[in-house]
Amino acid sequence: MGRRRELNEARATVSRSRLTTLTGPGGVGKTRLGMEVGQRLQTHFRDGAWMVDLGSLNPGATISPIVASALAIQDQSNRGALERVTDYLQDKELLLFLDNCEHALSGPGSWWTESWPRPRA
Repeated sequence: MGRRRELNEARATVSRSRLTTLTGPGGVGKTRLGMEVGQRLQTHFRDGAWMVDLGSLNPGATISPIVASALAIQDQSNRGALERVTDYLQDKELLLFLDNCEHALSGPGSWWTESWPRPRA
């Protein structure tokens, strides 16, 4: 990959923080770096590492349905996506990589910390 320093910094940050953000202009490799970090750290999380691409999110839409779909949450109830995702994640230990967060105008960080009381992202 040729980005050893960035990879090591990202891995160290993920290991000690609930929420880690990779920033930079388009095309510099944030997605590739995030996927590499997820691949290398997935065994450190009991329930693995998951990538959720928010690139298809429409303006004003919430990210919960996309997260529910990416995690393949099976739920036949009439509960909303946020409640289904929150319930599903309660006993999980996983790395959730949200890609293309610039499309989430409401701020994915606030959804993350309010919806899952024990996150480490």
